Amino acid sequence: MARKYSAGIVSKGFWFIEFKKYINLLNEGYTPEEIRVKQESGNFLAAPSKAYGIKILGEMKRRTRALPENILDYFQKTDISTQKIINLLGILLTDQLLFEFVYTKYREEIKLGTKEYNPSIVRVFLREMQNNNEEVAKFSDNSIKRMIGAYGTYLREAGLLEDVEGKTYYKNIFLDLELERLMEEENLNSYIKAIKGEF
Repeated sequence: MARKYSAGIVSKGFWFIEFKKYINLLNEGYTPEEIRVKQESGNFLAAPSKAYGIKILGEMKRRTRALPENILDYFQKTDISTQKIINLLGILLTDQLLFEFVYTKYREEIKLGTKEYNPSIVRVFLREMQNNNEEVAKFSDNSIKRMIGAYGTYLREAGLLEDVEGKTYYKNIFLDLELERLMEEENLNSYIKAIKGEF
């Protein structure tokens, strides 16, 4: 049985460019197996090593399989900022812990009108989870430290946070109306609330 919570996010990246290339190939009719062959023969992802390229492909496969088909179809029809949100959605659908952080802590900060993002909010969230979940309780201090950085990076790259003059601020997301409609069709309402910071 797969673990519900994992610290695996620290060994991955937001990987938006890679995500976009992967979806482009899927839409051209390539199968995941054919995409792997293409990566092994030509390194279209420009990965630093063969093993790392395969690792990225594995994550792209997970994200695209988790996303509803109608949202994958919409990906190429929309703008870059919405494409980044779709990538984030794929990440949230495959990383329960990050989803719960965004759904609880990020959303709460948006509701409270908090302006500046403090990375310690991730530490507070993870410590709370450690007190309530055996899987998270096993995370090392180093994993917690790396996750604090990773969470901020992911939200920043997705557009939920923005850097201004050396500080990081929360950014209210105006979700693309068509994407929101597609998410509603797929009963992803909790993910809409998480990304928009709505209650």
